[in-house]
Parts: sequence; structure tokens; C-alpha cells
Amino acid sequence: MLSGLGSDSREPPARASRRGHSVGAKLVLVTCLSLAVIFAVIYLVLTRREKANLLNAKQMAGEMVIDLFTEAVCAALVFDDQTGVSEALNFLGKNREVAYAAVWKRDTLDPSKLGQRVAELRRDADRTHYPIPAKHSAHRVKIGANALTISAAINDPTGAWAGQALVVFSLAREQMLFAELSQRILVAAAATAALIAILLVSSMRALVVRRLSRLAGAAQQLERGEAAVIEDRSSDEVGQLAHALSRMAAAIADREARIQTQNLEMRLVLDNVAQGFVVVSIHGIMSSQRSAILDEWFGRPKDGDTLSSYLAPHAANYAEWFDAGLEAVRDAFFSPEVALDQIPKRFSAAGRNFDVSYTVIVKHGEVERVLVIISDVTAQLAHEQEERQQRELLALFQRILADRVGVDEFLAEAAGLVGAIREESDTKVQQRLVHTLKGNCAIYGLEAYAELAHRIESELVETRAGLSDEQRRLLVDMWKEIIQRVSKLLGRSRRESVEIERAELEALIERARAGMPSGTLALALTDWEREPISRRFERLGRQAVGIARRLRKPEPRIEIDAGGIRLDPRGWAPFWSAMVHMISNAADHGIEDAATRIARGKPEAGTIALSARRTQGWLTIIVRDDGKGIDWEAVRASAARAGCASTTHEDLVDALFADGISTRDEVSATSGRGVGLAALRQVISQLGGTINVHSTAGRGTSFEIAIDEHHVTKAMGMKSEAAPTSLMPPPV
Repeated sequence: MLSGLGSDSREPPARASRRGHSVGAKLVLVTCLSLAVIFAVIYLVLTRREKANLLNAKQMAGEMVIDLFTEAVCAALVFDDQTGVSEALNFLGKNREVAYAAVWKRDTLDPSKLGQRVAELRRDADRTHYPIPAKHSAHRVKIGANALTISAAINDPTGAWAGQALVVFSLAREQMLFAELSQRILVAAAATAALIAILLVSSMRALVVRRLSRLAGAAQQLERGEAAVIEDRSSDEVGQLAHALSRMAAAIADREARIQTQNLEMRLVLDNVAQGFVVVSIHGIMSSQRSAILDEWFGRPKDGDTLSSYLAPHAANYAEWFDAGLEAVRDAFFSPEVALDQIPKRFSAAGRNFDVSYTVIVKHGEVERVLVIISDVTAQLAHEQEERQQRELLALFQRILADRVGVDEFLAEAAGLVGAIREESDTKVQQRLVHTLKGNCAIYGLEAYAELAHRIESELVETRAGLSDEQRRLLVDMWKEIIQRVSKLLGRSRRESVEIERAELEALIERARAGMPSGTLALALTDWEREPISRRFERLGRQAVGIARRLRKPEPRIEIDAGGIRLDPRGWAPFWSAMVHMISNAADHGIEDAATRIARGKPEAGTIALSARRTQGWLTIIVRDDGKGIDWEAVRASAARAGCASTTHEDLVDALFADGISTRDEVSATSGRGVGLAALRQVISQLGGTINVHSTAGRGTSFEIAIDEHHVTKAMGMKSEAAPTSLMPPPV
């Protein structure tokens, strides 16, 4: 019903030239093409069969000739009568079809091998090199383009192998015969095809084409509103078509009456529908028929208004995009669907949000109008936003129940990142901060904030510019909204509490009862003020499992060996925040999907191992996976595109941790920017550490991080007074 908005049912269709498009022309074309294909196939089959017959006859004659020749030359070869062999060859040479012949006798030292050639027959000007035949008992035949080569064994009267004969027959006569036969077959096939085509075309013109032409003329008369006489009393398909055309003429008048009724009903619908329907011409002029609700939203348009001028006072940016989209449709540089897809699908006006969809109305193969449907989605978006916030709060609440301290630290670290984004001026560092903030928020279920960070990160990559004031404001304001919602769940902070495993407590009690010195006991209790590194490993493991779920991969097996080490969380917070990037890489880049792992003979689920050890003031953390390993050639190609050194393996390792270097061709919310590992290396360098990479194709990758704990302690002492105490970022 709606596709007829603004159309005129009485408008006659444009007449295009029908020359070359008639049924008769099509039937003639199809008939000729079909006959051409059929007789081409017949020609190919017949010529191939005749060629095979000629070659088979040649082969049979050649085998008979070489059999007679081997019998004739046998005695001379056995008794080393070279003159007899030569005479046999000369007699064979009287056959002008023999292009070459030769005889070899067996080796006197090794009777199982051929010896020297005894004699050969070669035509004048023949310089062809013919290979020495291998020993065999039966005929060996090879058919070439211009010659038939037959090799046969020469046996003495006792049946013992005495030598080998090779005869090459020319195929010149057969080629000449084949050319003559092909020409005769072609002429006969062409004549037959032409005769059949003439008969078929004449029959079709008499039985189909002329009758259809009369019906077409009558239909054109009806189209012009004239009376038409349709006479065809046959009962075949054309006669049935004529009868149907007569009934159609009677139905036209009835249709005109129904159209009037439908227009009235359509007007009733447009006056009461909750969506805004309007048809615009290819130049944007609005039809007079439209939904009444459009007048309620944007006012009554003037006669001849375009949709862009009608909406410009309410949504100027959308109006400009709509004009540009229609211009692209008129230019036909892109398909209409692609051109209209460039127009925004949503705009805001007068405190409302509107979704817009477009349907192309095509007439005679050309775009004539566009149906524009405008829907008020204000309430829907508010509901979706509320549901999303509830989901995020629920996800965060589940995190709080499972790891309250981890959530506290995440919020504190994220607040520090937002504050750093507010002040940072270096564009590369800005991108690293936004990338890290995006990854951490996604892991903790703050999807809306992660999507905002991903969008801003994409804008930074596209523009290659730093954060704008508007982008900083969006990041800061949304974080404030999150903290205001989350603060109701957090209640009193547990940063002043100490958490220990029961097994660790019981072990210390036993040692105290066994007479542990008080000084040692005090050191053990003091160490409890620090955070077990195993807890950080467990969080990273949960993050890896969460990423695998989002990527629809089997949950990886997490192996943890923390060595009982505890660390002061204040100095190590930036490191653990940046470690999320390495875990994301292991779960996304490293571990293959289930099908690939099974095809490579691996378990369906991958393994990520996290281990730590402490040696002489240095803490070493190793992250290992059993995935596909690093594609160093992809790293080399990416480094070359970025202008980085890529000659040695050390160059490739440096490139792996450089900004903008990634082995992924596509950017996703998880990876592909080439930012995460660069941010991790920056943090490790600030902590006075190093990072090494070991990777084997198809077996996995291991990252070994070594950090000087004395450097961390010293840096922590310098920054202790500047540590953030609020989850709120500084004001914009």
C-alpha cells in the first residue's frame, strides 16, 4: 500500500524502442545459438573420432611393420652382421612414411642393458634427437603431434633378448586426411544447421510471433484508452493470452473505482499512523501525501518544499547529509542503496530522537522516488539505555562479590587513566591511555564506556590528531556518571583490610607454635600487608576466559604458579593495568579457534600459563600460551609499512612493541590497533624492567618480564604522596 504514496496511476509508461527485444528476435537468437552449440558438439565428436580412427590404423600398421622388421633383423643382430642390419634398415627405408629407424644390441658386459647402436636410418636434413629406448618385451608406442614412435624388443630364436629396435613413422599423410575429413564434416554440419534453422524460424513466425504482434498492438490501444478488437479463437497459450487481455480491459474500469476507494483508506491510515511516511522525488521535493504526525513533529510544510528545507530548522546537519545523499543517487556513481546508506539513520530535534529508513522506488529501471520513514525512538532509546545500565551494574556487582579488592583497584586505576587523559598532550600516549581504559572497562562489563573509548580511539587513528576538548569531556563526564551509579554498590572501601588464604594462616600458626623467632614472625605478618601475586594472576585468568567467551572460543585452561610472592599494590598498579593487553593478545591473537586447534592435533581449549619467581631483587613474570605463535613475516610487513627497521630478529621484536604495529588486518574492539603491547612496554620501562619474547610457529609464545623491585620501591616512595585518593577524575 505504502509504495504507492504520491504516485499517479494514470501516468502512461515511457515507451522504449522494442527493436531487437521482440519475442521473434529472441526465439531466432535462441534457436540459432542452440543449433550452433549442437552442431559444434557433433562436429567435435565426429572429428575426434575420425582422428582416433586414423591414428589407430596408423598404430596397427606401424606395429606390424616393426614386428616384421625385428624378425628380419634378428639373425643379423645375433651374428653381429652389421651389413645385414644395414640392409634390413635400407629395405625398411623404402617405406617413405618411416622417418627414422635404429637398432641397438645388448651390452656384452651386462646383458641386461643396451649397448651401442648398431645402425640407424635417418632422412636428409633430419637433426632430431631420438632417445635410446628402454628394455622391454612388448611394443611401447608414443603418439606425438607429428610422429608415431614405436619401440620393440629383438629376441633371438630361443626367446632371449638380443637388442632393441626403434621406428618413427611420419603422421603427415594422416594429418592431411584429417584436414580433408574435418572440412567435409564442417560443410555438412553447417548446411544441415542452416536448413533446420530456416524451418524452425519460419514455423515460429507463423505460429507465435505474428499472433503475439497483434496482441501487443491491442494492448497498446488499451494503454492509450482506446477500444481494441482482440480476435484469436485458438486454445493454445497465445489464444489464452488473448482471452486474458479481453478480461483485463473489463477489469480496468473496475480498478479505477477501487483505486479511489484505496486512496481514501490510505489517507485514513496516514492520519493515524505513529510513523512519519513521506515520498520525495529524486530532487527531494516532498509529495503532498504524508503522515499527519510529521506536521505534529515539524510543522506543516509549504507546497514545493524539499525534505531538507523542511527539516533544516530542526536538524540542519541531517538536512545537509540528506541533500548530499540524493545528489549521489542522481549522479548514479554508486548504486541507490549505497548512496542512501551514507545518509545518517538517526537525528535529534526538539529533544526527541528519530530513526530514518529509506526505500527506493524504481520505475522503468530508474530511481524515481524515495520513500522516507521517520520513527520517534526517544522512549525506546531511553529504555535501552536504562536496561544497559542495569546490565552493567549487575555485571559489576557480580565482580564485587567475586573480587571486591579487584574492583576497587580497577576503579582507582581507571580514575587515574581518566585523569591522565585529561592532562596528557602526547598523541601516542593519549592513544595508549584510551586503549588501556577501553580494554579494562570492557573486561569489567562497562560496555557503554568501552564503546565510547573505542569510537574515540578510532577517531584518533583516522585524524592522527590529539584528543579534542570535546572528546576529553565525553570521557570524563561518562566516568563521573559511572562512579555515581557504582558508588551505591561499593559502600565502605575495603582497602584498609587484609585478605589471606586460610591455608597460609594455618601454616604461619604452626610455625609460630614451633618456636618461630619473633623477628621472623613480624616479617611474615608485615608481608601480609602486601597483595598475593596469585590474586592478580587469577584476575588475569578470568579476564582471558571472558575474552575467549566474547570471541566464541573454548575457555582456555589457566595455569598459575605464583611462588607465594606478595607485592605492594600501590607501586604495581600501572603494571597490572597494562598486563590486560598481553592477556588480550594471548586469548585473541595467540590461541586459535577450536577447529584450527583440532586440525593441528591440539586440545580444543588452549592453555595460558602465568608464573612468577623472585631472584636477587628481580621479579620475573612469564606469560606463556600454546597457540599459533607470532607470525614474524606479518610483523616484518607491518614494520616496513610503518617505516620501522625490520632486518634482524631484534628489529622485529622492537617492532612488535611499537605503536601502530599489528599482525591483524582488521580492527576490533579487542585488538588490531597495535597499541596494547606498546603501552605495556612503556610501563615496564618506567618500572626499570625488560621484556623478552620467545615464539615458535604452531607451538606458542612466551613473554618473560623482568623488573627490578628496588626501582619500583624507590619510585613508589617518590609518588606515595601524589597517589590518587578519589575515583573521580579532575574537573574538565
